[in-house]
Amino acid sequence: MKKGYRLTIEDIINKSSETYMSIIFLTIHFQDNKDGGLRLLHYRYALVKKRDIKPDGIKYMRKFFGRKLKHFYYMGEIKRCITTRQNLVKKLNNLIEMDILEIKPDKNKRNPPIYRINKEQYNKLDLKVRKVLLKKKFLNTLEGCSEDFLSKLEKIVDEYIKIKNSELKSRSREGVSKFAK
Repeated sequence: MKKGYRLTIEDIINKSSETYMSIIFLTIHFQDNKDGGLRLLHYRYALVKKRDIKPDGIKYMRKFFGRKLKHFYYMGEIKRCITTRQNLVKKLNNLIEMDILEIKPDKNKRNPPIYRINKEQYNKLDLKVRKVLLKKKFLNTLEGCSEDFLSKLEKIVDEYIKIKNSELKSRSREGVSKFAK
């Protein structure tokens, strides 16, 4: 990251940053456990390429994640893309600075921190992540389409966007919210 440059969630999503997106997906899917978030060990087990975890820790992680983790690897939502522990900590700290992740307060200061998605950002982040997934699925279905079909589809989408934008402008001039009806 450049000095003085603040990374945004839009940057992460638009650039499809594997490391940040893997951390975000993992946290969203597994933060509602009994601890209320994930510890560094969870991220190391799921995301670090060459993990150095003791056998007891691996046994615990397999039980914790179950089959879900393999499913997320298979779907490409989560990847083992982080090289070292230090790199992982740096990425987690960047997400904390961006107010995407937060450290859950713990009464016992000696326990390792518990990371979770910031509650204030959760809905906005969830919407953006869903858009990314939808975009990926949409693009995957379009890979085998002809140029003629893609041109027609592009025109249809442009028309739809124009109509929706004009509706939004007219509603904002009227001062009536679509949701207030």
